[in-house]
Amino acid sequence: MFLRTFSRPATPANTQAAPLAAGLIAGTLVETQRGWTPVEHLRLGDRVQTFDGGACPILALDRNWTGSETHAVHVPGGLLDTCTDLTLLPGQHVLIDTMGDAELPDAALVLIPATALVGWRGTRRVALTSAVEIITPFFASEEAVFANTGAMVRCAAVATVANAPLQSDFTRLNLLQAWALLARLDGNAPDAARKVA
Repeated sequence: MFLRTFSRPATPANTQAAPLAAGLIAGTLVETQRGWTPVEHLRLGDRVQTFDGGACPILALDRNWTGSETHAVHVPGGLLDTCTDLTLLPGQHVLIDTMGDAELPDAALVLIPATALVGWRGTRRVALTSAVEIITPFFASEEAVFANTGAMVRCAAVATVANAPLQSDFTRLNLLQAWALLARLDGNAPDAARKVA
């Protein structure tokens, strides 16, 4: 079985020059067979509860660090069915319910980038003023894992570690499509604040 941890030490010389787009920020809770576990405590082989694949083993872990001055997305507790506030990197994709949206009749759930949530129901852009650890678990296939009890966040398949991206099992919306969906869910037009995210 393929098991590997990719680690980068937390020193100023090894922090990312370009901001990381996705991955889970240290402190995010994920559901494992040991219970709700901070993502930074995950180990290879841990079984994580996924949306449609049951408890799946982690086959690879990438551990990295943001640079200082990185922006993130703050999701208030309760939104996306979370138990507490959740902080996501802007490019981290989340799975959301389309609530029977007439324009997406074949997709009950869709992936949207976290940055699309800015301006929606109290979600806002925040600055991370110091480097934080980012942990990315990889599975045998693309999965959505539960974070902070209710949010469903996308995790990639191990093949993407080797730069061989797989076709997504989920319908993925781009930023404009995501804004339009969120506006329809709220029954109004996208606001200007969301467009500056």
